[in-house]
Amino acid sequence: MNQSTALRERFHRLSRLLIDQAAIWRPVPFSLPALPWESQQPALAAALGRLSDEHCAALETDQQALVRWLTEYIPALAQISAVDTVAAFSADRTDYPAGFERDIPGRKWRQVSAFAACLEHMGGPVVEWCAGKAHLGRAIAQRFSTPVTALEWNAELCNRGSELSRRLQLDVTLRHCDVLSAAAAGELRQARHAVALHACGDLH
Repeated sequence: MNQSTALRERFHRLSRLLIDQAAIWRPVPFSLPALPWESQQPALAAALGRLSDEHCAALETDQQALVRWLTEYIPALAQISAVDTVAAFSADRTDYPAGFERDIPGRKWRQVSAFAACLEHMGGPVVEWCAGKAHLGRAIAQRFSTPVTALEWNAELCNRGSELSRRLQLDVTLRHCDVLSAAAAGELRQARHAVALHACGDLH
């Protein structure tokens, strides 16, 4: 099986797992007095209610422990270890000055630094799609000394990201725009690379 076929198969298996469990992950937390899945999964609901803050924090930082814990209530999750294994990457600490990640939540920083560590040299302009506060864009600008244009439609996130970039003296420009607009298309045409860490919450 070639790499393309293997990746396609992994994608379809992950997609099927997500679709099958959508009733659990799709409802927006704290928007309803009770989650719809609680009546179908009473044991899981009860177990979640019994979790201490300390246990929650431990599970949040240990993906394998979280999957093991959840698999007792959602057996289909046992499949996840077969499709989520990827090569480990870590950032070289010399790539970033001390305190660079100070304003980035821990889990987000791990994602950003792992993503940036996967990249080979990125010469020329980079566009970050659905950038939020441009955490990824700043990491790329720092690591590769290249200009980054970050596209984001939330004006407050643009303002906060711009302030972070100014503080670090990085060549990162946040553009307040809809990433599906003609203006965004123009930015993409001028870029040599386009990056995105994950889809935005509204899933264009």
